[in-house]
Amino acid sequence: FGLQVKDLKESIAINERALADVSNTGATFKRQQASVMEKFQRIEHQAALKLEAAASYVEEALKSKEAVEAENAAAAAKAAEDEAVIRCIRERMQDLQAAHDSTVRNVLDKYAMLRQTVAEHNRALQQLFKATGNRSIIGNNFMQVV
Repeated sequence: FGLQVKDLKESIAINERALADVSNTGATFKRQQASVMEKFQRIEHQAALKLEAAASYVEEALKSKEAVEAENAAAAAKAAEDEAVIRCIRERMQDLQAAHDSTVRNVLDKYAMLRQTVAEHNRALQQLFKATGNRSIIGNNFMQVV
């Protein structure tokens, strides 16, 4: 019976040490679990902040893109308007140049006709002077040319 008690006490001591080891291991696991959970929560929080920052960046980028597209559309409309104005100005310049060229031709034609008329008049006067003996005719009076 004494041996059994001794064996039982030894068995109890072994079991108590095993229990202490298991308790220590459990406490270590709980500390490690708490540490892992804390790291996980910290990473989760950082991920949420980064996700929020990324969403904000995307939103700002979309607004910026829309603003740039609006500016481009306005610039394209202004360019089209300017092209239309330039086209109108060029057409008007061509019309004015054609009118100017026509006016110049008309003036030159009239000038040529005037020169021809003056030349014919001069020839007629020269013939008249030759015929009248170099006398000038004013009205019905004949005057001698000096």
